[in-house]
Amino acid sequence: MLSKLKDLAAGAMKSVSGQFASAAGAIADLAASLANRAAAAADLGRILDVIDMVPGVNFDKPELDADYLNTLLVAVQMGELTLAVHYRQQTEASVVRLHPIAAAEANAQTASDSKFSSKILVDGEGDKPAIQMLVNIEHLAKNYRHVSADTLINALAFPIENVKGGFIIVKPFRAIARPIAGWLLNIIFDQGENCTGVSLAIAAKINPNYLRRLPTRNKPTRDVPYRWRTWAARALSAARWHRLRGHRAQLSRIEARNRRDRYRDRSRETWVGITKLSALSL
Repeated sequence: MLSKLKDLAAGAMKSVSGQFASAAGAIADLAASLANRAAAAADLGRILDVIDMVPGVNFDKPELDADYLNTLLVAVQMGELTLAVHYRQQTEASVVRLHPIAAAEANAQTASDSKFSSKILVDGEGDKPAIQMLVNIEHLAKNYRHVSADTLINALAFPIENVKGGFIIVKPFRAIARPIAGWLLNIIFDQGENCTGVSLAIAAKINPNYLRRLPTRNKPTRDVPYRWRTWAARALSAARWHRLRGHRAQLSRIEARNRRDRYRDRSRETWVGITKLSALSL
């Protein structure tokens, strides 16, 4: 796939006019780099730079208020460019122009103490700004499975598709965006799994009896490793054990039904055999 990606990028460079040459060259360089390795956090910064290179590209500038932040799942921020992923009735993602917002500022905007957290993906060096991810903990824990790679790819490609003549480079751009979107999707899912435990821990602090309703173990075993050192880890392990016990109960019901069917079949065969023997004896 990535060998074809190089050919697409080379073809794009030949066909573009001077105004798209820098963006096409950056796409070709990134394609050559991704041909021999997996995508990483720095590649997300490079692909945002490619979008910014395209002449005539426009970015929305949404109002950063509580309504905007409450529906936010994650926001990957690099300087003033932000890839924002929201979930309202469905998943929405877009590249917007926003000043970087810290977790403390987002919490203040939404009148919350621990609604948001942030994670540094790439440290800033020289002229290059840092890349950080702002996470809406509770909202992401509930809805992270609604995010897809296609949603992220479409969000990255949309600014280029809206530019006159952007169709020339959008095909190779989508090709390099796919592995980067896959990497980002894994990060979002990992954060979603972690946020599940954190949100349960917050609920436990609000209601101390919350976790007591979940099945737990008094002693560490091989099934539940000894990682219950924080409220978040304890809540996440309890929730996983709850799901595992549900799966085991379902398997037990299936096994019991199979045993019942086997017993019924053997009883029927035994009764048929007895009937045949009785007929022969007569």
